[in-house]
Amino acid sequence: MYVPVIGFAPDAPPETSGALVDCNGFVPSIKGVRTIPSGVDSGLGTFTSTCVGMFSTSNLSGARLTFAGSATQLKKASTSWADVSRVSATAYAVAVGSYWTFAQYGNLTFAGNKADIVQVSSGSNFADNSSTLKAKIIEIAGDHLFLFDVNSTNYVGADYGDQTDRWWASALGDTTNFVPDIATQCVTNRLIRTPGPIEAGKVFGNGVVAYKERSMYVANNIGPPYIWQWDLLSDVIGASGVHNPIKIGDPVTRHLFVGYDDIYQFDGQSPSTLGKNVVTEWFFDNLSHDYKSRIIGVNDKQNWLAFWFFPDKSSTGELNKWICYNYRMDKWGKGSLTVQFASEYVPGGLLYNDLGSLFTTYDSISPVQYDSGAFSSSGIPILGYVDSTNNLNTLSGVSGTNTLDTNDVGTDGKMTLITRVRPRFVTSPTSATQTWYYRDNLGDSKVTGLSSTLSRGSFDGVSEARWQSAKQTYVGNVEIIGFDVEAEERSLE
Repeated sequence: MYVPVIGFAPDAPPETSGALVDCNGFVPSIKGVRTIPSGVDSGLGTFTSTCVGMFSTSNLSGARLTFAGSATQLKKASTSWADVSRVSATAYAVAVGSYWTFAQYGNLTFAGNKADIVQVSSGSNFADNSSTLKAKIIEIAGDHLFLFDVNSTNYVGADYGDQTDRWWASALGDTTNFVPDIATQCVTNRLIRTPGPIEAGKVFGNGVVAYKERSMYVANNIGPPYIWQWDLLSDVIGASGVHNPIKIGDPVTRHLFVGYDDIYQFDGQSPSTLGKNVVTEWFFDNLSHDYKSRIIGVNDKQNWLAFWFFPDKSSTGELNKWICYNYRMDKWGKGSLTVQFASEYVPGGLLYNDLGSLFTTYDSISPVQYDSGAFSSSGIPILGYVDSTNNLNTLSGVSGTNTLDTNDVGTDGKMTLITRVRPRFVTSPTSATQTWYYRDNLGDSKVTGLSSTLSRGSFDGVSEARWQSAKQTYVGNVEIIGFDVEAEERSLE
C-alpha cells in the first residue's frame, strides 16, 4: 500500500495515515516533507554579545541594510559588524527578556526597546529621535510612525507617563513630530476595552493590528478629526511577544500568530485557528509558558514557511525549539535549534572575489547549497539566526542528521506482517536507518523491534505485530512524498 505523507500531526490519532507523530528537522514542502538545511556562518564575525534583535531592509535607492542589537549596542552588517550605536557615553539598556523592534520609512531606520529613547538612523550611527519618546514596539502604517507601549515621561509635547496600553501615531509624513494635533494628524490614545499591555503591533494593508495577550484590535485611517479608528476584533484571542505575529502575502495578506491557547491566522476580517487537531495540544504541552513572550516568528518567503522559535519546558529562557507551517500546503513540521534571535536576512551575495577574504582555504568554505539565497546578488531573503556563540548563520547548508516517526500501521484483533518500507524520494539521502516499534494496543508503550539500513531505496526486514510504526534517521538532504509499505494481514486472534 502507498501512504502519502501529510506532515507533522502529533494531535491526530496515531494510526492516521501519513501523519508524522514526531519529527526533528523536517519541514513541509510542496510535494511532501524535506529536511531543514544546516546553518552556514555568514562570515560577518562574532557579534559582540547576546543578540536581542535583527532587521534586514532596503532604503529608497535599493541598498540592502542589516542591523542587529544587543542589550547595550546597535550594529550594522558590512564585511563585519560595525558599531552604529548613538554617539553618546550612555549605553543602551535593553531589559532582560526584551527585544529591539525595528521599522523602515524611506531612508530612515527606527529602533525601539522601551528602555531607551526611540532611535533613528539614515544608514550610519543611530541617534535619539527628537520626540524623546520611548516605545516597546515600532511600526510604519499609512505614512505614520506608530509607537506601542509608550513612555512619554517628561515629553514636552504631551506627558502621559508610562502606559503599556498607549499607542501613538506621528504626524502624517513627519516621524519627528509627536505633538497631538488634528491638523498634522498626530494622535494618541489608549486601548482600554480589554485589560493588559499591548504585546505586539503589526501593519496590515493601510491599517495596523495591535495584540494584547487575550485580545486584538485593528485600526484604520478615517481622516480628521479622529484620524485612526480602533475596533476590537476579539476579546478572547490575542498574542504574546513583540516578534510573535508573522505577516505573509501568499495568496493574500494574513497575520499568523501563536495565541494564548491556539495558533491562529487573521485575514483582515476575523481570526481563525490553524493548529486545531493537528499541533495545538502538542505545542502548548511543550511550550514554556514562563517565557512565551520571547517567541520569535519568521517568514521564510522562499519556501512558504512560517517559523516560530520558542522555548520548551526544559528551557531557562533560551529559544531551543521551532515549529513551522507551510501556508501553501496547510502542513506542519518541527525541529530543535538553539538561537538567540532569528529573522529574515538578506545577504550581500557571495562573489568569487569574496572567497579570499572570507575563507583561507577551499576546505574552509561552508557547505552552502548552490540554489540557496546566499549566492544571490538580487536580494533574495533567507532565514538567518544568531546562534549560541554569537555568530549569524543562514539556513542554507547541506542537511545534517534528522529523524521522523511514522504513524502506526495495523488492525485491532489481527496481526500485520510488514516486510519492506520503500520511501518515495524526491531527493535521496546520503544514508538512512530505520527502527521498528510495535505494541498490542495503541494506548500501550512502544517496544523496540528490529533495525535496518536503507539499501537500494528501501528498508527491508520482517516484522509482525498488531500495531507497528517506524523511526527513520536520515543523513544529508532528503525530500519524501510518501511510503510504499509491503504488508499483509495475518491470523485472527
